[in-house]
Amino acid sequence: MGICCCKPAVPTEDSSPLSELAPVPSGGATVARATTSSSHEFSFNSSHSEVVDPKTVPFTVGASAKKKRENASYKSSKGNVFQVDRYKVRTSLRELVDRKDVVLLKASWLSKQGFKERPSLPARQQLEEDEPDAFADPQMLERCLKEVVRAATELVGDDLCHYPGVVVISYRWITPAHPDPHGTVLTMLAPMLEWYAAQRAVLGFEPDFCVMLDWCSTHQEPRSDDQKQAFERAQKSMDIWYAHWGTMTWLLSSPPPDNSEGAREYSEGGWTTFEQAVCSAGKLPVYCLDMGKFSGGGAAQKFEEREWRVKYRELFAKEGTRDQNPTDAGLKPMIEGTIRPPLASEAFKAELEQKQLTAPQDRSLLSALYNQVTRAMLGSASKLSYSQLRWSASDFKNFGGALNQFAGNLETLGLSRAGLDDAGLEGWCAALQEGAMPKLTSLKLDWNPYTDLGCTALAAALQRKAMPLLVDITMDGSKATSQGVEAVRAARPGLEEGSPLNVSLSMRLAT
Repeated sequence: MGICCCKPAVPTEDSSPLSELAPVPSGGATVARATTSSSHEFSFNSSHSEVVDPKTVPFTVGASAKKKRENASYKSSKGNVFQVDRYKVRTSLRELVDRKDVVLLKASWLSKQGFKERPSLPARQQLEEDEPDAFADPQMLERCLKEVVRAATELVGDDLCHYPGVVVISYRWITPAHPDPHGTVLTMLAPMLEWYAAQRAVLGFEPDFCVMLDWCSTHQEPRSDDQKQAFERAQKSMDIWYAHWGTMTWLLSSPPPDNSEGAREYSEGGWTTFEQAVCSAGKLPVYCLDMGKFSGGGAAQKFEEREWRVKYRELFAKEGTRDQNPTDAGLKPMIEGTIRPPLASEAFKAELEQKQLTAPQDRSLLSALYNQVTRAMLGSASKLSYSQLRWSASDFKNFGGALNQFAGNLETLGLSRAGLDDAGLEGWCAALQEGAMPKLTSLKLDWNPYTDLGCTALAAALQRKAMPLLVDITMDGSKATSQGVEAVRAARPGLEEGSPLNVSLSMRLAT
């Protein structure tokens, strides 16, 4: 991670519950993911085209989004390994599917169950025995996994949702023994599945897609010895399913409309807390949807006959073409608020202690998985950009703590239009320790409502030597005056000649 002030524990083969995590491919590197532009933007280090030693590859912005990087990890200057490709390439998912630790459902089958008069959700073992056609066949798996990798590599720069072929469901179980004993969750899912298939058809994809739903996708009790081992391996792979750049994650944040069974709150669950956290660590917002805000509009329709390839294409051909993104208006409410601030290891562990878990021993696993995801995503990022956030002052403070620990290679941080007021900026700056973000050179704070009070907090962080290489700050469109800007500039004296701290301030101050 390269942070001089924080030394988070790195899981090892001997001490970590991650010792049997699914492997990622090894080898050299080709060009990495290029810069994206969204409310949550990442750039990662890359080479240009030749195969290189991942131990020596420099941390630079990616050059092309049309090529894929296949290396397993990087090492920073301090020797920390970042396994970013665990959450990018098809191999990490392919091995899990081939080993059948996790199996994927056909969305068409799952949707049909939800529209039944008495819907029921069988466990995986029952499905394997009674309804094996519920699972995606090898051809469907190959097609959908290719879509996932394409979404994670070739399509990351266009700000659109491409409705990749693997949807991962994050939801609270209604009871500890069965997640959906009377089919209420399944009934809620059915129109969502119909809507998603319709959107895929608009874009010219095969409408049917794969779904990872834990109750049906992993072995449930009672388990044989082999099934128990497969289940344990599956649990240790859950970071891949939820954090992978190319999968679509649905957060079922609202209980079923008919909540007579007393479904527990999404935010109170330990697993759901983890699942949203790892989504926030690295996925683009368009691939992490709050389906508790789903309405579906005219897209969610029930068909008596389900010839997916024909029905959907005929129905939606008049409403869009594959050159259009049919989701701008419909996705906005489902995106807002899904990206939560990354937390430092101890902060996440403390939050997890307050959450409900049927198996309390899962806490150590979830903490280790969270650390692995966040270290990979933030630790290898050279550029991060967040905007249109709905974070509180404490959220920004937590974000600062995560940057202390993980952002050792960050060079540019964008917080433009992030809703950063005085309380938020003060909280964020207060969390930054000496030496935090040691490679950061550019900080973008444009178009936020902070005033000179926020500037004072920023100046204090600079005086205690946070962001020691920072030379450029943009504050255009804030409510700060020239006095606040001068306080920031004066806080970093003694820079080498030729490296002034450039602080810009637009004369069109925000009103």
